[in-house]
Amino acid sequence: MASGPENQGLGKGPRHQIVPRVLVFARSEDSVLLLRGAPDKKIWPGLYNGIGGHIERGEDPLTAAQRELQEESGIILKPDAFRLAALINIDMGPGDPGIMLFTFVAETVEQETGSSEEGVPDWHRIDRLGELPLVEDLPWLIPTVVNETPRGAVRFIRYSYEADGSLKIEETPQNFA
Repeated sequence: MASGPENQGLGKGPRHQIVPRVLVFARSEDSVLLLRGAPDKKIWPGLYNGIGGHIERGEDPLTAAQRELQEESGIILKPDAFRLAALINIDMGPGDPGIMLFTFVAETVEQETGSSEEGVPDWHRIDRLGELPLVEDLPWLIPTVVNETPRGAVRFIRYSYEADGSLKIEETPQNFA
């Protein structure tokens, strides 16, 4: 039996292809660590987002989450501090690769942070997120994955964009009881 990359079913055609990324919400009691994007950042300048980025070749999602948290905030956490809370498939439309966003919650005690090229990380109370300029999905996503997703459960979410450019969020219904 043949093996190798050529046998993974990635032929040409209408199949959906993705770019793998990670998103981390470090949590300390009732606060979450958010990164305010640098003013010259290509996407979401000046807006608050979770910590994250691309999964590099040779990395698994957890290793990428640890690396991104350290690079963007200076916080170093062991693997057992992280839990996968959601898989988000971002459909960018026909002809474009999508994004598979491995979304983690990392439990920690509030820690001092350091800035990076990406922006300035800071701790914010979850119940006051409405006062911040957030990336468009975060008012829904943070409470959903940080507060409402039990340890050991993973949410399955699909983002797509309407013709007018507005974000559409669909979640596969699950019973977490």
